[in-house]
Amino acid sequence: MHTWSLAVEEQFYLLWPLTILFIDRLGRQSLLLLLAILSLAFAHYQALEWPEAGFYLLPSRVCEFAAGAALAAFGTGFLKSQTLREGLAAGWKDVITRLEAMGKQVVIVSQVPECGFDPGRCLTRALWFAREPACQQSRTDAMRRLAASLTILRQVVAARPGLRLIETQDVFCSATTCASNSGKMTPWYHDFDHLTADGAKHLSALVAERLVDMPRK
Repeated sequence: MHTWSLAVEEQFYLLWPLTILFIDRLGRQSLLLLLAILSLAFAHYQALEWPEAGFYLLPSRVCEFAAGAALAAFGTGFLKSQTLREGLAAGWKDVITRLEAMGKQVVIVSQVPECGFDPGRCLTRALWFAREPACQQSRTDAMRRLAASLTILRQVVAARPGLRLIETQDVFCSATTCASNSGKMTPWYHDFDHLTADGAKHLSALVAERLVDMPRK
């Protein structure tokens, strides 16, 4: 059952971003909500006619994922924006506004730099050949992949005095390169953009340091 649920999730995550981009190009964003409703109706029909297929296959499960995704899109202003970038910025602003209204002090930690290679395979090769792993990429390449999200976050932070942004490239990158491990066969990345427990500890040390220096409201 666990493997089946993961398979359905991955199928959805593969198709949903493409669906959003396609519908956004058409300029008919309300089709996202319609898609969720149609999937719900199809799930009800399959439950009556083919219950096993309705339970296990993706088409009847889309509504469960799409309903939440469409609701988030409507609630954060994504569907009212002309571009994806504007929509993401509107989403950030909406979430931050709600948190601040609750009396919360908001700190944003940016996305970690994505690896341009498979870090696990790189460390495995280093282990087989008994050499120090050189599993790193240029800072220029890493920043190119981060550019879009960082631009949005910096704009959001610049427009809201008191909001703090911690940029993770300061943790994993030197002036010229970004590493995926400690240099002692301790991996920081589980895959291209997910940290291991050691990577999370490495990041949390800097975050804690920055939080200590941050003025309180």
